[in-house]
Amino acid sequence: MDGVRIPTLMEVFDLVRLANAGHIRFNIETKLTPTSGADTPDPETFAAATVQAVREAELTARVGIQSFDWRTLAILRRIAPQIERVCLTSDGGDGDTLQRGQPGPSPWTAGLDIDDFAGSTPRLVVAAGCSVWSPNYRNVTAPSLAEAKALGLKVIPWTVNQRADMERVLQMGVAGIITDYPNRLRAAMAENDIPLPPPVPAP
Repeated sequence: MDGVRIPTLMEVFDLVRLANAGHIRFNIETKLTPTSGADTPDPETFAAATVQAVREAELTARVGIQSFDWRTLAILRRIAPQIERVCLTSDGGDGDTLQRGQPGPSPWTAGLDIDDFAGSTPRLVVAAGCSVWSPNYRNVTAPSLAEAKALGLKVIPWTVNQRADMERVLQMGVAGIITDYPNRLRAAMAENDIPLPPPVPAP
C-alpha cells in the first residue's frame, strides 16, 4: 500500500481506546536481529522504548512482547518482569533461530544453547523466562505441545493463514493463533465450537 504511513505504537493504543475495546490485548514484536548491526536500535534501547510506551499507556496487563531475538526479552525480564514475554522460534530451514546440533548457542537465543536442554524447545523457552512459546506452526507437534503445556507454557503458533492449518492446530489444543486473516480464524473457531471474542466496530 504505497503512501500509507505506519502508525506509532501510541496511535494504535489510542485507536483501541476510541473503539472502547477494553478486552483487546496487544501482541507487540520487537523486530531486530542479532546480525543487524546499525540497522535497528540496540536491544537495550529497543526494549526500554517499548516498555516506556506501554507504561505511559497504562497497558502493562494487556500486553505481550514477542521477539525472535531473545536479547530484548532478557532485558524485558530485568526491567519490566510484569510484562508477558513471548519467545518466537523457527526450527530448521533458512530461518532457523534455534540451530540445534551446532557448536555453541544460536545468536538468536540470548546465550542459551538448545543442546544444553536435550534439544527441547519448550525447556529452552522456560529457561529464557517466557510464559508463551510462539513456534512456526509447521513445527508444532503433539509431543512438543504436550511438553510445553506440562511446563506451564501457552503455545501460540505463527503465522497460520490457511484454513486447513488453522483447523489442525486448533484441534491440537493451542492457546491461540497468529494470523494475517482473523476472519478465516474466526470462522474456523466457530466451526470448532470455540468461543469467539466480540467483534470490534471501527471507531
